[in-house]
Amino acid sequence: MKASLFNFPVEIREVEWPWTNKATLEKVFSLLETYFSHMHEDRVRNKSQYLFHEVTRPDFGLVHPVITVSPLFQTNGGKRSDYFTIRIYQKPSTDLHMAFNLADHHKTRIEQLIDALGPDHYPETYFLESNDILIVLQPFLFHPVCDYSKEKDIYNLIELLFLASKALILLDYNHNHFLRAEEGPLFYVDTDYMGVLCSSEFNALHSNLNQSMIFINEENAQFIPKELMTFSTLNEETLAFSRLLLTLLKEYVSLCHTDEVNISSKLMKKINAIAEILPLIKIH
Repeated sequence: MKASLFNFPVEIREVEWPWTNKATLEKVFSLLETYFSHMHEDRVRNKSQYLFHEVTRPDFGLVHPVITVSPLFQTNGGKRSDYFTIRIYQKPSTDLHMAFNLADHHKTRIEQLIDALGPDHYPETYFLESNDILIVLQPFLFHPVCDYSKEKDIYNLIELLFLASKALILLDYNHNHFLRAEEGPLFYVDTDYMGVLCSSEFNALHSNLNQSMIFINEENAQFIPKELMTFSTLNEETLAFSRLLLTLLKEYVSLCHTDEVNISSKLMKKINAIAEILPLIKIH
């Protein structure tokens, strides 16, 4: 993988074998062959040979790198479609009847994210399984971390709040989990969400909104009225959601104003910016 495939800063490091205890090379390659043997029929591939890289997007602080895998071709060069993120989860030994199955746990949570967010906001996902391990493959997205500086970013965030809350899921609002595609879609790329499922849509929205406020600032708050009003016109569900979101935004501002002594000046600027745009939101 080359930095020239990206149009933003990225750190790339080739690694021989990213895992030490999770699985053997032979078992992983065997499962990978079940998937990659049917791909790239127009290109000559070296069977059972793969390249692994650790990729980090440093825009919003260093985090754990994403591990990617790509089949090794006999011709030079690599296309964007050749690279996949790869995660490996171990299954418990068959003789441990009461052991917690970490692989099934993660697979269930990923499936819940797929169902909740759909292909517009969650990467295509492939599960490769044996008796010992689960491999999760997703096409690597060559997108930058979203900085929420565009109107479309705020619309996508509102839509994600809607979808996640409807599914009773609290997303993990780490900046690096949200990537902006060139045409505007916003992808949530983590394979997990925070905690257990929320008890109700109201509680889920309340929690998601509080966490997502990390992305709202003095500059992009101006986009909220237009994007929320646009979202409210889609159907009855989005209308009800938008009304509730507006109510919670008002409560958020009110609570912050009652505790001004403990709020930083930077945060208060954001709160005041949100307060200024609230009268502009007309949802009928």
